[in-house]
Amino acid sequence: MNRFGKPLYGTVEAFGEKFTGYIQWDHDERLSIDKLDGESDDGDLSIEFDKIASITRAGSRCLVQLKSGREIYMEGSNDVNRENRGVIVMSKDIPSIDVPWDEFDKITFEDKVAPALVSYDQFKTQKELQATIKTFPWRFILWKSSVRPRRRIRLRTSAGQTSMSLNIQHHSET
Repeated sequence: MNRFGKPLYGTVEAFGEKFTGYIQWDHDERLSIDKLDGESDDGDLSIEFDKIASITRAGSRCLVQLKSGREIYMEGSNDVNRENRGVIVMSKDIPSIDVPWDEFDKITFEDKVAPALVSYDQFKTQKELQATIKTFPWRFILWKSSVRPRRRIRLRTSAGQTSMSLNIQHHSET
């Protein structure tokens, strides 16, 4: 295993259904080296997800089954109680499903090479997103146009992961 771990993958039981895919526990733990924190009869515990076979919600706490076969009831932290922000499952079939704590029943982790969600080759037919904005005093109109732009800018989302080009033309109101 590399020092960054591997993505969590498994099956979540919720809403009377089963959802298999990549997992984000409590919206932040997503790698095998991340840890599940809580308290048990043995005191404070911090268990790497790589050692966990399954987690079952048991009221306001969890029953954690380790790959060794040992079972531990954990509570006392947002990882294992009602303060948990939910479990996100992602796959090709389900782009993303966010399962709230109250709907979560069980997760069973799988030790296998998970399929890629999307490969770069799947985007070959994608085209650049373009728009033209004409500005008038105190209002904006947005539409597609084949008119050659006078000014071109690039905008990025706050995450810096998506960008689009906008063609801007300014016209005076007559």
